[in-house]
Amino acid sequence: MDEETASTIVLLETRGAKVKKDPLALAKACKFFVDLHEGSYARASEYIYTRYKYRISERTIRRLVSLLRLPEDVQQQLLRKQIGIDVATQLSESKLDDEAKIKVGKVVSGMLAHDAREIIQFATKFPEASIEEYKQRVLTAKPEKAKLFVAVIPLNEENYRKLKEEALERKISLHELCSKIIEDWLNTKEKKI
Repeated sequence: MDEETASTIVLLETRGAKVKKDPLALAKACKFFVDLHEGSYARASEYIYTRYKYRISERTIRRLVSLLRLPEDVQQQLLRKQIGIDVATQLSESKLDDEAKIKVGKVVSGMLAHDAREIIQFATKFPEASIEEYKQRVLTAKPEKAKLFVAVIPLNEENYRKLKEEALERKISLHELCSKIIEDWLNTKEKKI
């Protein structure tokens, strides 16, 4: 890779969208600049800014370059977007051996980043424990998300004042009162049917 190619990749892959098209190409481009500066992430960052007026932090460069140390199977998961850059860097920076990284990579495939990080940390602390069982505990401990819908209701000043007084008297919010009124009305209507 030459400097023109590396700088083009860095500029194109780090602009705009958070999701990178080719995180490994970006990692290789960052590694080019690190190698150019005798392994210094700080000098690579400074050089990119001085030369191209584009800021990419030393930490970001370090994390991206770490992706190149991942086993090939995990790199392929990253390219197929089965795991994100955050999860991949967490794996690459973990103290797990390559075989364990591949195994954990498969377990966390498709998971949210914060859940995957928790599993990676567990696997690092307890290498003999069952990662699949821990994954089930992590996923079942999550509360179910309820869909909420918002209704905007125009009220005249008098009705708004009455509702607000009622809410204060019951010591609940206006939103809770309105929701309760609607629920009660719906329950009454169902009983009549």
